[in-house]
Amino acid sequence: MRESHKKKIVVFMLVVSLIWFLTSRIFFYKPGILDYTASYFVYPVISMQRAIVKPLLTFFDRKRSYKELEQQFYKVQKERDALLATNIMLRSTQLFIDNTKEIIDFKKRYKVGNAILGGVLLKNISPQEHFFLVDKGFRDGVEVDAVAVWKNCLLGRVTQVFGWYSKITLITDKQCNVAVYGVKHGAAGIHRGCNRNDTACLEHVSHLSSIDVGELLISSGQGLVFPKGFALGNVSDYRPGELFHNVKVKPLVDIQNLEYCYLIRKGG
Repeated sequence: MRESHKKKIVVFMLVVSLIWFLTSRIFFYKPGILDYTASYFVYPVISMQRAIVKPLLTFFDRKRSYKELEQQFYKVQKERDALLATNIMLRSTQLFIDNTKEIIDFKKRYKVGNAILGGVLLKNISPQEHFFLVDKGFRDGVEVDAVAVWKNCLLGRVTQVFGWYSKITLITDKQCNVAVYGVKHGAAGIHRGCNRNDTACLEHVSHLSSIDVGELLISSGQGLVFPKGFALGNVSDYRPGELFHNVKVKPLVDIQNLEYCYLIRKGG
């Protein structure tokens, strides 16, 4: 019994001591020598923790901000690319309208029927041959011997037709012959190319016919291909001959800068 009583007293004393210690630490605590000594060891640790942790937190905050900015940048970039694509499309459409307005007006004015508007894909202007490739073929209704015109000027005729494109032999090609006449005196002849884009020849003009430098030459419609009433060029040089005049012609159209043309059948 005494042993049990002693144990209870010891336990009671321990509990009271613990309560007193906690109360004094909480309400009446004053740092002692041990605390001061420990602070010298704790301070460097706290300082190091502050020096290491704070930059890390700043780094992660910046990384998160950078990622957000990067995502926003890509979003703005996509929007810019979409607007740029739309702008390019609108500009291209406007350029096409500007470039084709005159020949569309020509189609309305001359009532050329089912004329087909074609864009020039390729130009071959060489001493051997003069031709265009245009982006219209038999899928679009183009036929061999269709005539190529630009506004009221004759360009050439279709000599080959493929599915997606056609070949136009130009009036400046030496294989292309067009029956023409001068609008001032009515002198008839054959316009023949000489594989130069600045000069053509007018052949078989009778020495009995009159013709002037600067006179406009118009297709007469004779033959099986070229229709009547389209201009080809102006007389640039004229020398009388015994049987036929020697006549040079300057083409009206600068074929080097041509981008579009109409393809029509003879008679529209």
